[in-house]
Amino acid sequence: SNEKSGLLNPEEVLFMIKGTKNMNPQTMQTEVQNFMTETVWQTVCGLQEVGAFTKLITEIEGSPKNWDEWTKLEAPEQKNPPGEYANFTAFQKLCLLRAIRPDRLTAALRSLIYSKFGKMFIDEEAFNIFSIFKETAPQTASFFYLFPGADIVADLDPLLKKKGYNVENGQFVNISMGQGQEPVAEEALDRCMKDGGWVFLQNIHLMSMWVKSLERKLEQSQEGAHPDFRCFLSSEPPPLPWQQTIPEAILQNSIKVSNQPAQSLRANLLRAWQSFDQSFIDTCQRKEDFKAVLLALCCFHALINGRRKFGFIGWSCSHIYGFTMGDLAQCAQVAVNMLNARTGARAKEQVPYADLKYIFGEIMYGGHITDKWDRRTNVTYLEVLVIPEIYNEEHQIFPNFNTKVKGNYQDFLDHIDFNLPPENPGAFGLHANADISYLQTECSSLFTKLLEIGGGGGGGAGSSKEEVIAKMVQDFLDRLPEDFNIFDIKSRIGPAENLTPYLVVLLQECERMNGLLGIMRKSLIDLQLGLQGALNISDAMDKQMSAMFLDRIPDVWEKSAWRTLKTLPVWFADVLDRIAQFSKWEQSLKMPPSVWISGTFNPMAFVTAVMQTTARAYQWPLDDVETFTDITKLDWDQPETQPDEGAQIHGLFIEGARWDRDAGELRDSFLRELAPMMPVVHVKAIPAKERRMTGYYDCPVYYVSQRGGGNPPGSFVFFGQLKTSEKTVNTLYGIYSYKWVLAGVGMLMQID
Repeated sequence: SNEKSGLLNPEEVLFMIKGTKNMNPQTMQTEVQNFMTETVWQTVCGLQEVGAFTKLITEIEGSPKNWDEWTKLEAPEQKNPPGEYANFTAFQKLCLLRAIRPDRLTAALRSLIYSKFGKMFIDEEAFNIFSIFKETAPQTASFFYLFPGADIVADLDPLLKKKGYNVENGQFVNISMGQGQEPVAEEALDRCMKDGGWVFLQNIHLMSMWVKSLERKLEQSQEGAHPDFRCFLSSEPPPLPWQQTIPEAILQNSIKVSNQPAQSLRANLLRAWQSFDQSFIDTCQRKEDFKAVLLALCCFHALINGRRKFGFIGWSCSHIYGFTMGDLAQCAQVAVNMLNARTGARAKEQVPYADLKYIFGEIMYGGHITDKWDRRTNVTYLEVLVIPEIYNEEHQIFPNFNTKVKGNYQDFLDHIDFNLPPENPGAFGLHANADISYLQTECSSLFTKLLEIGGGGGGGAGSSKEEVIAKMVQDFLDRLPEDFNIFDIKSRIGPAENLTPYLVVLLQECERMNGLLGIMRKSLIDLQLGLQGALNISDAMDKQMSAMFLDRIPDVWEKSAWRTLKTLPVWFADVLDRIAQFSKWEQSLKMPPSVWISGTFNPMAFVTAVMQTTARAYQWPLDDVETFTDITKLDWDQPETQPDEGAQIHGLFIEGARWDRDAGELRDSFLRELAPMMPVVHVKAIPAKERRMTGYYDCPVYYVSQRGGGNPPGSFVFFGQLKTSEKTVNTLYGIYSYKWVLAGVGMLMQID
């Protein structure tokens, strides 16, 4: 490798992969704060500990204007960094990007790889079913991954025609797996293994119990199957890595084939329109009305599929939705039927917009969606797309793309092909920051995969893995505080009548923290003894060592902790900060002037305590009360005392928009401010009938940026109402503005 041959410095390689942060960074100068966030500064301080970068902070503080300009470039990888860093190696410049502009790192890596190794390592080869077939054998199945828009049968068609195999002559058996298809599939496999022929089993991920039988069947093909036998399988990738349903033996013994169609807005929209033809349009007796509706429907299909690339700001559960061409075809047929029903005596009736939107949004496409906030996004797209204005050719379906009313099928196709603007987040209703967030996630995913593949072997920079772990263990043990004295806290609270809802929350939090501290302390001591040779290294210890070396939270700790996506060093600092908050609270038994709600195990318990306290004071039924959020102008450290009613909380960040303190309302984000801090929030409880019904946006609050994913599914906590001057609506999904829904506006309790 380049590292072993001396072309790359091991310290720099380790920093590139881990993006190591310094959790005790030096104070940032005011001039630097203008262009660097706290997280970026921590990473810069981490980079300064790498040999060649020891003067980095001095350089940045010495010429902040030059670094400000370079940092804010659209493509900083195309221009040399300031000062002496212009003469650094290409890899060292990548380290700077890793620390300061991770959203541009993957583009810079592509350029470097292209210049060093050529385009064959960058450009994907065109899909060729014939070259794939040459690698197959009777003993080796072909395993096709299913992606939205993929058509495996169409991919196989040229091969089938050349071989002369088809369903009619029995040489090709195509089975879409589902309930009751198991005997059919087994009979086809047995026959073709004996007499020759091809078997294609589609959607085997739906048969989680039967795939074990399939595994045994395919093992039989190793024992002398007919030379002309071939088995093709298709399956969707698992929604999450730990939800794998396909047996490992099937994956290991098959050729994996991935022909993922382009997922750009342009590709999705062209694919959607080209799935129809003029003859389909002619089946509608109100063709002029139908064509504009069909165009809007195709745009809807393209937008909701394209939105998935933006991750959890696009869809809360983006990893599990697969909106298919079948959904599109069924919705188009519904539109034809509804318009055909409005002919003859009903010919003057207008297009049934409300009916179409309900069927498209709540039934056809909405049938895939389980998350309330995603359903709100889904129906909002239809509310802005399927409207009477689609018959006005000046109307923009989405920014810079006009509707079309007149013309035949080909005219509409040409309109899409030639008039569709270049793709940008604005087409989806998202802010430009969504693209930056997407690129940062791509960078993070890349190095996470590298770490997983590497398995954490080798410490780099001259240290063994065991030495690195031993140092970490000692550091954690030295900094780990004592348990809370629950007996002492209860004795100071006194009789049960003194136990307020807030003190119940305090006790619960202290008890849960004790449980976590106990597990951490025991596992660290055991691991230390294991490294010293006093104990045998168990499987659990080995897993803990691997996790710690990769800067991940060990599973045994995470199970007793809170929902988080943070790395181990950041998370451990978070543990200490949480303990500090509850130490002050339990010593005085007086709630802090503002509660760091993100620093609780169960933030909803605190919100519920606010509601209980207010409901008791006014003798309201708890079921008739809901939360009321009033956004103050205070920074997190400014409150001096809690209000008479409700409670002040802090620790929230906003994604998809920003809060304008002066105007006291939601506004568009500033570029590169992905998740700015919210001011202190005053949470109160009010009778549900007094809820603000206009001029506000029901904003979901999540534990982490992984809004609807993870285990347990979903990280939604509660919703707050944020003031907006944008037009609002009141529907089944609450009170909201279309603009902020499409922008994916939500509040987060933690940023990654």
